[in-house]
Amino acid sequence: MGESNFMKKINQFIEEKMKYIGSLGSVLDVGGGSRFTKWLKKYRHYFNEDSYKTFDFDSSTNPDFVGDIHNMDLEDNHFEAIICCSVLEHVEDPIRVVKEMYRILKPEGVLFCYIPSIYPYHARKGHYGDYWRFFDDT
Repeated sequence: MGESNFMKKINQFIEEKMKYIGSLGSVLDVGGGSRFTKWLKKYRHYFNEDSYKTFDFDSSTNPDFVGDIHNMDLEDNHFEAIICCSVLEHVEDPIRVVKEMYRILKPEGVLFCYIPSIYPYHARKGHYGDYWRFFDDT
């Protein structure tokens, strides 16, 4: 069965944004784990391998930076872009995490953030919970 027009538009939007973000220079994938995994793999060719970095709490994924995204030990105004996909539903304080991302973004920096709302519960026991679904009344 073919891709719906809605999904085509979403995929085109993501493609355009990844191409743009990849052209900016220093990019941090927050909560990305291993480099260019899952959905981001098909956009790898847009990024400079040297300027794309990952930040994750799980050192087994070999991120460039290991730590708590509620309090990232990174300098202010450092990255031109941040990618944060399917992460905020797993953190205890998403507002604090967004403030941290804002702090490490350069002025006029770009944030690409995706947060599922109707996706099924998907905690990973012993690693992270699944705390939030963002709706108008949340």
